[in-house]
Amino acid sequence: MSQHSGSDQPLCPKCHQLVRSEDRFCRYCGYKLTKPTATSLRSGRPTKRLPRWPFVLVGLALGVVAAFVIGNQSQKVATTGSFKKSSLSQSHQHSSPPVSQSSPSPSPSSSPSPSPSPSPSPSPSPSPSQNPSPSPSAQPSSQAQNFVSVQNVYHGTTLGLSLPTVLDTVELSSPGAWQWGNKKGQVSMDVVAHKPSSISDALGPSTFGTPIIPEGKRVSQTIYVKWPGQGWVEVSMQVPQKHEAWLSTIAQSIHIG
Repeated sequence: MSQHSGSDQPLCPKCHQLVRSEDRFCRYCGYKLTKPTATSLRSGRPTKRLPRWPFVLVGLALGVVAAFVIGNQSQKVATTGSFKKSSLSQSHQHSSPPVSQSSPSPSPSSSPSPSPSPSPSPSPSPSPSQNPSPSPSAQPSSQAQNFVSVQNVYHGTTLGLSLPTVLDTVELSSPGAWQWGNKKGQVSMDVVAHKPSSISDALGPSTFGTPIIPEGKRVSQTIYVKWPGQGWVEVSMQVPQKHEAWLSTIAQSIHIG
């Protein structure tokens, strides 16, 4: 810059720009000038700075030493832990024999206890004959818990029931008539105008049905539920005889609206 003249004019210690001797603040960076340096960049005597590489080498050396020390300490800790574990395992092994020796002592006391057991052994013999009878009835109850809800809308009203998952296959679907099932059984729902007068057994509020009828390996039943203003909802069911409990589950799940 042209305004910087004179080899002995002072410099700003911060930005190294030429300043006047009477200036208290640098005109370029605003640094407060307490004792301006009287060395100019043009005087050919630039300020010497210490090289940084010695400090870098010292830092690297310290890092290597620290890593080495930490590695040795961790290795010592690991060996100490393994030594402690081995010593503990050995101590347990030495302490285990007394336990094994004390266990045979109660064996004589337990030997007399089996002697009275043969006397009640004849009494449980009839009990196994009674256990098989409830077991078949438990199987249908567990299978009857797998049901799915089926709903159909007819004349703006929802008609629904619950079906066993094995029978949840649509065989027929038309306005006011639906049928589900397969070779294992069938369930149908129809909207009818009248209920047969012969069916008078009340099964619930506005609900009537036939007795359960055996048909070979199957059982069947028909349910009628009153639908005010529309007639009746007829549900016919035919299921395997071993799953007779499905009939009551389906009948209780019938709902209108």
